[in-house]
Amino acid sequence: MDVLVQHHPEYVALAWGAMKFVFVLVQNHEKLVTTLAKALATIGESLARVNLAIVLYPTARMKHAVAQVYACIMRFCIRAHDWYRANKLHHIWESLARPVELRYTDLIENIETALGEVEGLATAAARAEQRDVHMAVLTLAQRMENSEKVLFEVRQLVASTQAIVSSSQFNTNVNIITMRGDDIIPILFPSFHPNQPGDLRYAKLLARQGQKAASSISSPYWQDRKFDVWNSSPSSAAVAVKGDYLSRLTLRHTAIQMIEIIRAKQVPVIWFLKTSNDRITVAEMIKGLVYQALQVCDPSYTERSLGRLHATIQAADNEDAWFEILSSIIADLRQIYIILDLAATGENELHQDDRSFLWLSAFKRLFLKLPERNVQAAIKVLLFAYGSTATHQFGTAIEFADVTINTKHLSRGGVAFHKQTAQSRTKLTPRGKRTMHGIISGR
Repeated sequence: MDVLVQHHPEYVALAWGAMKFVFVLVQNHEKLVTTLAKALATIGESLARVNLAIVLYPTARMKHAVAQVYACIMRFCIRAHDWYRANKLHHIWESLARPVELRYTDLIENIETALGEVEGLATAAARAEQRDVHMAVLTLAQRMENSEKVLFEVRQLVASTQAIVSSSQFNTNVNIITMRGDDIIPILFPSFHPNQPGDLRYAKLLARQGQKAASSISSPYWQDRKFDVWNSSPSSAAVAVKGDYLSRLTLRHTAIQMIEIIRAKQVPVIWFLKTSNDRITVAEMIKGLVYQALQVCDPSYTERSLGRLHATIQAADNEDAWFEILSSIIADLRQIYIILDLAATGENELHQDDRSFLWLSAFKRLFLKLPERNVQAAIKVLLFAYGSTATHQFGTAIEFADVTINTKHLSRGGVAFHKQTAQSRTKLTPRGKRTMHGIISGR
Protein backbone atom coordinates (compact mmCIF):
# COMPACT_ATOMS: atom_id res chain seq x y z
CA MET A 1 0.00 0.00 0.00
CA ASP A 2 2.86 2.35 0.79
CA VAL A 3 4.53 1.51 -2.56
CA LEU A 4 1.31 2.10 -4.43
CA VAL A 5 0.85 5.38 -2.64
CA GLN A 6 4.18 6.56 -3.90
CA HIS A 7 3.87 5.33 -7.46
CA HIS A 8 0.09 4.99 -8.08
CA PRO A 9 -1.90 7.16 -5.63
CA GLU A 10 -5.05 6.92 -7.74
CA TYR A 11 -5.27 3.19 -7.09
CA VAL A 12 -4.75 3.69 -3.39
CA ALA A 13 -7.50 6.28 -3.28
CA LEU A 14 -9.80 3.88 -5.04
CA ALA A 15 -9.06 1.09 -2.56
CA TRP A 16 -9.36 3.39 0.44
CA GLY A 17 -12.67 4.68 -0.85
CA ALA A 18 -13.99 1.15 -1.22
CA MET A 19 -12.99 0.29 2.32
CA LYS A 20 -14.52 3.47 3.70
CA PHE A 21 -17.72 2.69 1.80
CA VAL A 22 -17.95 -0.66 3.53
CA PHE A 23 -17.24 0.92 6.91
CA VAL A 24 -19.98 3.53 6.38
CA LEU A 25 -22.52 0.86 5.37
CA VAL A 26 -21.80 -1.13 8.51
CA GLN A 27 -21.95 1.98 10.67
CA ASN A 28 -25.24 3.13 9.13
CA HIS A 29 -26.77 -0.33 9.55
CA GLU A 30 -25.76 -0.44 13.19
CA LYS A 31 -27.14 3.03 13.80
CA LEU A 32 -30.43 2.10 12.09
CA VAL A 33 -30.92 -1.03 14.15
CA THR A 34 -30.07 0.81 17.36
CA THR A 35 -32.44 3.67 16.56
CA LEU A 36 -35.31 1.31 15.77
CA ALA A 37 -34.80 -0.62 19.02
CA LYS A 38 -34.63 2.52 21.16
CA ALA A 39 -37.66 4.01 19.44
CA LEU A 40 -39.78 0.90 20.00
CA ALA A 41 -38.75 0.75 23.67
CA THR A 42 -39.59 4.43 24.13
CA ILE A 43 -42.97 3.95 22.46
CA GLY A 44 -43.77 0.99 24.72
CA GLU A 45 -43.00 3.00 27.86
CA SER A 46 -44.91 6.07 26.73
CA LEU A 47 -48.12 4.18 25.87
CA ALA A 48 -48.79 3.49 29.56
CA ARG A 49 -48.53 7.22 30.38
CA VAL A 50 -50.74 8.08 27.41
CA ASN A 51 -53.45 5.63 28.52
CA LEU A 52 -53.37 7.01 32.07
CA ALA A 53 -53.61 10.58 30.79
CA ILE A 54 -56.64 9.85 28.60
CA VAL A 55 -58.35 8.06 31.51
CA LEU A 56 -57.70 10.83 34.04
CA TYR A 57 -58.34 13.79 31.75
CA PRO A 58 -60.66 12.76 28.90
CA THR A 59 -60.97 16.25 27.42
CA ALA A 60 -61.34 17.02 23.72
CA ARG A 61 -57.79 18.39 23.40
CA MET A 62 -56.40 15.39 25.23
CA LYS A 63 -58.22 13.01 22.91
CA HIS A 64 -56.86 14.88 19.87
CA ALA A 65 -53.30 14.80 21.23
CA VAL A 66 -53.53 11.09 21.97
CA ALA A 67 -54.84 10.49 18.46
CA GLN A 68 -51.80 12.32 17.07
CA VAL A 69 -49.50 10.14 19.17
CA TYR A 70 -51.16 6.96 17.91
CA ALA A 71 -50.96 8.19 14.30
CA CYS A 72 -47.23 8.96 14.55
CA ILE A 73 -46.57 5.62 16.22
CA MET A 74 -48.48 3.79 13.49
CA ARG A 75 -46.46 5.53 10.73
CA PHE A 76 -43.21 4.66 12.47
CA CYS A 77 -44.28 1.06 13.01
CA ILE A 78 -45.23 0.69 9.33
CA ARG A 79 -41.77 1.82 8.18
CA ALA A 80 -40.03 -0.30 10.78
CA HIS A 81 -42.11 -3.30 9.78
CA ASP A 82 -41.20 -2.82 6.12
CA TRP A 83 -37.49 -2.67 7.00
CA TYR A 84 -37.59 -5.80 9.13
CA ARG A 85 -39.35 -7.75 6.37
CA ALA A 86 -36.77 -6.73 3.71
CA ASN A 87 -33.79 -8.94 2.71
CA LYS A 88 -30.09 -8.30 3.27
CA LEU A 89 -29.54 -6.52 -0.02
CA HIS A 90 -32.39 -4.16 0.78
CA HIS A 91 -30.88 -3.52 4.19
CA ILE A 92 -27.56 -2.68 2.53
CA TRP A 93 -29.30 -0.39 0.10
CA GLU A 94 -31.28 1.24 2.93
CA SER A 95 -28.06 1.79 4.86
CA LEU A 96 -26.50 3.44 1.82
CA ALA A 97 -29.40 5.36 0.28
CA ARG A 98 -31.72 5.98 3.27
CA PRO A 99 -29.79 6.41 6.48
CA VAL A 100 -31.65 6.67 9.77
CA GLU A 101 -31.47 10.46 9.77
CA LEU A 102 -33.44 10.61 6.55
CA ARG A 103 -35.83 7.68 7.10
CA TYR A 104 -36.84 7.66 10.79
CA THR A 105 -35.64 10.77 12.57
CA ASP A 106 -38.63 12.87 11.50
CA LEU A 107 -41.12 10.21 12.71
CA ILE A 108 -39.34 9.86 16.04
CA GLU A 109 -39.35 13.63 16.50
CA ASN A 110 -43.09 13.75 15.67
CA ILE A 111 -43.77 11.03 18.26
CA GLU A 112 -41.75 12.90 20.88
CA THR A 113 -43.59 16.12 20.07
CA ALA A 114 -47.01 14.44 20.34
CA LEU A 115 -45.99 12.80 23.63
CA GLY A 116 -44.81 16.15 24.94
CA GLU A 117 -48.19 17.68 24.08
CA VAL A 118 -50.01 14.89 25.94
CA GLU A 119 -47.81 15.33 28.99
CA GLY A 120 -48.25 19.09 28.83
CA LEU A 121 -52.04 18.76 28.72
CA ALA A 122 -51.94 16.29 31.63
CA THR A 123 -49.77 18.66 33.65
CA ALA A 124 -52.09 21.58 32.91
CA ALA A 125 -55.15 19.51 33.87
CA ALA A 126 -53.47 18.42 37.11
CA ARG A 127 -52.73 22.04 37.95
CA ALA A 128 -56.34 22.94 37.20
CA GLU A 129 -57.52 20.19 39.54
CA GLN A 130 -55.08 21.36 42.18
CA ARG A 131 -56.47 24.85 41.80
CA ASP A 132 -60.01 23.53 42.16
CA VAL A 133 -59.02 21.64 45.29
CA HIS A 134 -57.38 24.78 46.63
CA MET A 135 -60.53 26.80 45.99
CA ALA A 136 -62.68 24.09 47.57
CA VAL A 137 -60.45 24.11 50.65
CA LEU A 138 -60.72 27.88 50.86
CA THR A 139 -64.51 27.68 50.52
CA LEU A 140 -64.71 24.97 53.18
CA ALA A 141 -62.52 27.00 55.50
CA GLN A 142 -64.77 30.01 54.97
CA ARG A 143 -67.85 27.93 55.70
CA MET A 144 -66.29 26.53 58.85
CA GLU A 145 -65.45 30.02 59.98
CA ASN A 146 -69.03 31.12 59.33
CA SER A 147 -70.35 28.02 61.12
CA GLU A 148 -68.21 28.81 64.13
CA LYS A 149 -69.62 32.31 64.19
CA VAL A 150 -73.19 31.00 63.94
CA LEU A 151 -72.50 28.38 66.61
CA PHE A 152 -71.11 31.03 68.91
CA GLU A 153 -74.24 33.14 68.36
CA VAL A 154 -76.47 30.11 69.00
CA ARG A 155 -74.63 29.36 72.23
CA GLN A 156 -75.10 32.92 73.36
CA LEU A 157 -78.80 32.75 72.42
CA VAL A 158 -79.25 29.45 74.26
CA ALA A 159 -77.52 30.82 77.33
CA SER A 160 -79.73 33.91 77.34
CA THR A 161 -82.85 31.81 76.71
CA GLN A 162 -81.98 29.46 79.57
CA ALA A 163 -81.55 32.40 81.85
CA ILE A 164 -84.96 33.77 80.86
CA VAL A 165 -86.69 30.39 81.10
CA SER A 166 -85.07 29.57 84.42
CA SER A 167 -86.39 32.78 85.88
CA SER A 168 -89.94 32.29 84.63
CA GLN A 169 -90.64 28.58 84.21
CA PHE A 170 -92.39 26.42 86.78
CA ASN A 171 -92.10 22.71 87.33
CA THR A 172 -95.35 21.13 86.19
CA ASN A 173 -94.49 17.92 88.00
CA VAL A 174 -94.43 19.81 91.29
CA ASN A 175 -97.64 21.71 90.54
CA ILE A 176 -99.69 18.75 89.44
CA ILE A 177 -98.70 16.83 92.54
CA THR A 178 -101.19 19.02 94.41
CA MET A 179 -104.03 17.79 92.17
CA ARG A 180 -105.99 15.12 93.97
CA GLY A 181 -108.58 12.64 92.85
CA ASP A 182 -111.45 15.15 92.80
CA ASP A 183 -109.38 17.51 90.65
CA ILE A 184 -108.36 15.06 87.95
CA ILE A 185 -111.67 13.17 87.66
CA PRO A 186 -113.19 15.86 85.36
CA ILE A 187 -110.10 15.51 83.19
CA LEU A 188 -110.18 11.72 82.98
CA PHE A 189 -113.99 11.31 82.97
CA PRO A 190 -115.47 14.49 81.45
CA SER A 191 -118.94 13.03 80.88
CA PHE A 192 -119.19 9.94 83.08
CA HIS A 193 -121.32 9.75 86.25
CA PRO A 194 -121.32 6.35 87.97
CA ASN A 195 -122.63 5.37 91.40
CA GLN A 196 -122.36 8.29 93.78
CA PRO A 197 -123.50 8.78 97.42
CA GLY A 198 -126.82 9.92 95.98
CA ASP A 199 -127.17 6.55 94.31
CA LEU A 200 -126.43 4.90 97.64
CA ARG A 201 -129.28 6.86 99.21
CA TYR A 202 -131.53 5.89 96.33
CA ALA A 203 -130.59 2.22 96.73
CA LYS A 204 -131.22 2.52 100.45
CA LEU A 205 -134.67 3.97 99.76
CA LEU A 206 -135.48 1.07 97.45
CA ALA A 207 -134.28 -1.39 100.08
CA ARG A 208 -136.49 0.21 102.75
CA GLN A 209 -139.48 -0.02 100.45
CA GLY A 210 -138.86 -3.75 100.11
CA GLN A 211 -137.80 -4.22 103.73
CA LYS A 212 -141.21 -5.53 104.78
CA ALA A 213 -140.99 -8.25 102.17
CA ALA A 214 -137.42 -8.96 103.10
CA SER A 215 -137.98 -9.24 106.84
CA SER A 216 -139.39 -12.70 106.48
CA ILE A 217 -136.41 -13.88 104.47
CA SER A 218 -133.39 -13.69 106.67
CA SER A 219 -130.02 -15.12 105.70
CA PRO A 220 -127.28 -14.39 108.27
CA TYR A 221 -124.44 -14.99 105.85
CA TRP A 222 -122.07 -12.89 107.99
CA GLN A 223 -122.27 -15.62 110.63
CA ASP A 224 -120.89 -18.16 108.18
CA ARG A 225 -117.35 -19.42 108.73
CA LYS A 226 -116.33 -18.40 105.19
CA PHE A 227 -117.39 -14.84 105.87
CA ASP A 228 -115.50 -14.81 109.16
CA VAL A 229 -112.35 -16.09 107.42
CA TRP A 230 -112.73 -13.40 104.79
CA ASN A 231 -113.22 -10.61 107.33
CA SER A 232 -110.42 -11.67 109.68
CA SER A 233 -107.82 -12.35 106.98
CA PRO A 234 -104.99 -9.77 107.11
CA SER A 235 -104.37 -10.16 103.38
CA SER A 236 -106.53 -9.68 100.31
CA ALA A 237 -109.55 -11.94 100.05
CA ALA A 238 -112.87 -12.28 98.27
CA VAL A 239 -116.17 -13.82 99.29
CA ALA A 240 -119.34 -14.33 97.28
CA VAL A 241 -122.87 -14.43 98.68
CA LYS A 242 -125.20 -16.48 96.51
CA GLY A 243 -128.90 -15.99 97.03
CA ASP A 244 -132.16 -16.54 95.22
CA TYR A 245 -134.79 -14.21 93.88
CA LEU A 246 -136.68 -14.10 97.20
CA SER A 247 -133.58 -13.06 99.15
CA ARG A 248 -132.49 -10.33 96.75
CA LEU A 249 -133.91 -7.48 98.86
CA THR A 250 -132.28 -8.81 102.01
CA LEU A 251 -128.93 -9.08 100.28
CA ARG A 252 -129.23 -5.59 98.87
CA HIS A 253 -130.27 -4.15 102.22
CA THR A 254 -127.37 -5.78 104.07
CA ALA A 255 -124.98 -4.63 101.35
CA ILE A 256 -126.10 -1.05 101.91
CA GLN A 257 -125.72 -1.47 105.66
CA MET A 258 -122.23 -2.84 105.24
CA ILE A 259 -121.23 0.09 103.01
CA GLU A 260 -122.49 2.55 105.62
CA ILE A 261 -120.67 0.73 108.43
CA ILE A 262 -117.38 0.74 106.51
CA ARG A 263 -117.73 4.40 105.62
CA ALA A 264 -118.52 5.24 109.23
CA LYS A 265 -115.24 3.60 110.26
CA GLN A 266 -113.47 5.79 107.66
CA VAL A 267 -112.20 2.78 105.77
CA PRO A 268 -111.98 3.20 101.97
CA VAL A 269 -114.84 1.45 100.22
CA ILE A 270 -116.13 1.45 96.66
CA TRP A 271 -119.32 -0.19 95.51
CA PHE A 272 -121.72 -0.73 92.68
CA LEU A 273 -125.38 -1.48 93.43
CA LYS A 274 -128.39 -2.20 91.30
CA THR A 275 -130.59 0.91 91.43
CA SER A 276 -132.72 0.41 88.31
CA ASN A 277 -133.87 -2.21 85.87
CA ASP A 278 -131.40 -0.99 83.25
CA ARG A 279 -128.62 -3.48 82.62
CA ILE A 280 -125.07 -2.26 82.18
CA THR A 281 -121.94 -3.97 80.91
CA VAL A 282 -119.11 -5.23 83.06
CA ALA A 283 -116.82 -2.63 81.52
CA GLU A 284 -119.19 0.14 82.62
CA MET A 285 -119.32 -1.27 86.14
CA ILE A 286 -115.51 -1.42 86.40
CA LYS A 287 -115.33 2.07 84.96
CA GLY A 288 -117.58 3.22 87.78
CA LEU A 289 -115.30 1.52 90.31
CA VAL A 290 -112.31 3.31 88.78
CA TYR A 291 -114.20 6.58 89.10
CA GLN A 292 -114.81 5.96 92.79
CA ALA A 293 -111.31 4.60 93.41
CA LEU A 294 -109.80 7.86 92.21
CA GLN A 295 -111.85 9.64 94.87
CA VAL A 296 -111.25 7.36 97.84
CA CYS A 297 -107.63 6.61 97.04
CA ASP A 298 -106.86 10.31 96.59
CA PRO A 299 -103.44 9.68 95.00
CA SER A 300 -100.91 12.33 94.05
CA TYR A 301 -100.02 12.73 90.39
CA THR A 302 -97.21 14.26 88.42
CA GLU A 303 -97.51 15.43 84.86
CA ARG A 304 -95.99 12.21 83.60
CA SER A 305 -98.07 9.84 85.72
CA LEU A 306 -101.29 11.74 84.99
CA GLY A 307 -100.56 11.67 81.26
CA ARG A 308 -99.86 7.94 81.42
CA LEU A 309 -103.09 7.31 83.35
CA HIS A 310 -105.09 9.43 80.92
CA ALA A 311 -103.64 7.57 77.93
CA THR A 312 -104.41 4.22 79.57
CA ILE A 313 -108.01 5.23 80.27
CA GLN A 314 -108.51 6.51 76.74
CA ALA A 315 -107.15 3.25 75.29
CA ALA A 316 -109.25 0.97 77.52
CA ASP A 317 -111.87 -0.76 75.37
CA ASN A 318 -112.78 -3.93 77.30
CA GLU A 319 -113.35 -5.16 80.83
CA ASP A 320 -109.84 -6.59 81.19
CA ALA A 321 -108.24 -3.24 80.40
CA TRP A 322 -110.52 -1.42 82.85
CA PHE A 323 -109.85 -4.02 85.54
CA GLU A 324 -106.10 -3.53 85.11
CA ILE A 325 -106.57 0.23 85.61
CA LEU A 326 -108.63 -0.43 88.75
CA SER A 327 -105.94 -2.78 90.07
CA SER A 328 -103.18 -0.20 89.61
CA ILE A 329 -105.17 2.45 91.51
CA ILE A 330 -106.35 0.45 94.53
CA ALA A 331 -102.92 -1.17 94.97
CA ASP A 332 -101.70 2.11 96.52
CA LEU A 333 -103.97 1.69 99.57
CA ARG A 334 -103.30 -0.31 102.73
CA GLN A 335 -106.91 -1.48 102.86
CA ILE A 336 -110.01 -1.10 100.73
CA TYR A 337 -113.40 -2.82 100.53
CA ILE A 338 -115.17 -3.50 97.24
CA ILE A 339 -118.88 -4.37 97.43
CA LEU A 340 -120.66 -5.30 94.21
CA ASP A 341 -124.20 -6.26 93.32
CA LEU A 342 -123.67 -8.39 90.22
CA ALA A 343 -127.36 -8.24 89.39
CA ALA A 344 -126.61 -4.91 87.73
CA THR A 345 -124.89 -6.73 84.86
CA GLY A 346 -125.96 -10.35 85.14
CA GLU A 347 -128.41 -10.87 82.31
CA ASN A 348 -126.56 -8.51 80.02
CA GLU A 349 -123.40 -10.57 80.21
CA LEU A 350 -125.02 -13.99 80.03
CA HIS A 351 -125.75 -13.52 76.33
CA GLN A 352 -122.10 -13.16 75.28
CA ASP A 353 -121.49 -16.82 74.34
CA ASP A 354 -119.18 -17.90 77.17
CA ARG A 355 -117.27 -14.62 77.09
CA SER A 356 -118.64 -13.43 80.42
CA PHE A 357 -116.36 -11.72 82.88
CA LEU A 358 -115.88 -13.87 86.00
CA TRP A 359 -115.36 -11.55 88.93
CA LEU A 360 -113.90 -14.07 91.35
CA SER A 361 -111.36 -15.23 88.77
CA ALA A 362 -110.33 -11.66 88.03
CA PHE A 363 -109.82 -10.79 91.69
CA LYS A 364 -108.00 -14.07 92.31
CA ARG A 365 -105.50 -13.19 89.58
CA LEU A 366 -105.12 -9.74 91.10
CA PHE A 367 -104.38 -11.17 94.55
CA LEU A 368 -101.66 -13.40 93.05
CA LYS A 369 -100.01 -10.43 91.34
CA LEU A 370 -99.85 -8.24 94.46
CA PRO A 371 -96.85 -10.02 96.07
CA GLU A 372 -95.03 -10.00 92.74
CA ARG A 373 -95.41 -6.21 92.63
CA ASN A 374 -94.32 -5.94 96.28
CA VAL A 375 -97.72 -4.47 97.21
CA GLN A 376 -98.95 -4.89 100.80
CA ALA A 377 -102.54 -3.76 100.15
CA ALA A 378 -105.42 -5.70 101.74
CA ILE A 379 -108.27 -5.74 99.22
CA LYS A 380 -111.52 -7.16 100.61
CA VAL A 381 -114.08 -8.02 97.95
CA LEU A 382 -117.71 -8.86 98.73
CA LEU A 383 -119.90 -9.99 95.83
CA PHE A 384 -123.70 -10.39 95.90
CA ALA A 385 -125.63 -12.27 93.25
CA TYR A 386 -128.82 -14.23 92.93
CA GLY A 387 -130.64 -16.26 90.34
CA SER A 388 -129.01 -16.98 87.00
CA THR A 389 -126.33 -14.38 87.62
CA ALA A 390 -125.15 -16.18 90.76
CA THR A 391 -125.21 -19.53 89.01
CA HIS A 392 -123.20 -18.18 86.12
CA GLN A 393 -120.63 -16.27 88.17
CA PHE A 394 -119.77 -18.76 90.91
CA GLY A 395 -122.33 -21.50 90.98
CA THR A 396 -120.58 -24.02 88.73
CA ALA A 397 -116.89 -23.43 89.46
CA ILE A 398 -115.44 -25.87 92.01
CA GLU A 399 -112.51 -23.55 92.68
CA PHE A 400 -114.93 -20.96 94.14
CA ALA A 401 -116.68 -23.33 96.53
CA ASP A 402 -114.54 -22.31 99.52
CA VAL A 403 -115.37 -18.61 99.08
CA THR A 404 -119.06 -18.88 98.12
CA ILE A 405 -121.82 -18.61 100.74
CA ASN A 406 -125.16 -20.04 99.67
CA THR A 407 -127.99 -18.48 101.65
CA LYS A 408 -130.19 -21.49 100.96
CA HIS A 409 -127.94 -23.60 103.17
CA LEU A 410 -128.24 -21.22 106.13
CA SER A 411 -130.95 -21.54 108.77
CA ARG A 412 -133.90 -19.35 108.07
CA GLY A 413 -135.33 -17.21 110.75
CA GLY A 414 -131.99 -16.61 112.45
CA VAL A 415 -132.00 -12.90 111.58
CA ALA A 416 -134.75 -10.31 111.73
CA PHE A 417 -135.05 -6.64 110.82
CA HIS A 418 -136.01 -4.22 113.56
CA LYS A 419 -136.99 -0.64 113.16
CA GLN A 420 -135.37 1.61 115.68
CA THR A 421 -136.07 5.16 116.71
CA ALA A 422 -135.55 8.05 114.36
CA GLN A 423 -132.34 8.96 116.15
CA SER A 424 -130.74 5.58 115.38
CA ARG A 425 -130.01 3.93 112.09
CA THR A 426 -131.69 0.76 110.83
CA LYS A 427 -129.43 -2.22 111.35
CA LEU A 428 -129.50 -5.98 110.92
CA THR A 429 -129.30 -7.69 114.32
CA PRO A 430 -128.76 -11.45 114.52
CA ARG A 431 -130.66 -13.02 117.37
CA GLY A 432 -128.30 -14.04 120.11
CA LYS A 433 -125.23 -13.14 118.08
CA ARG A 434 -123.07 -10.10 117.27
CA THR A 435 -124.38 -7.33 115.08
CA MET A 436 -123.07 -6.45 111.64
CA HIS A 437 -121.43 -3.34 113.11
CA GLY A 438 -118.94 -5.54 114.90
CA ILE A 439 -117.69 -7.56 111.98
CA ILE A 440 -115.95 -4.81 109.99
CA SER A 441 -112.69 -3.57 111.43
CA GLY A 442 -110.35 -1.18 109.69
CA ARG A 443 -106.62 -1.79 109.70
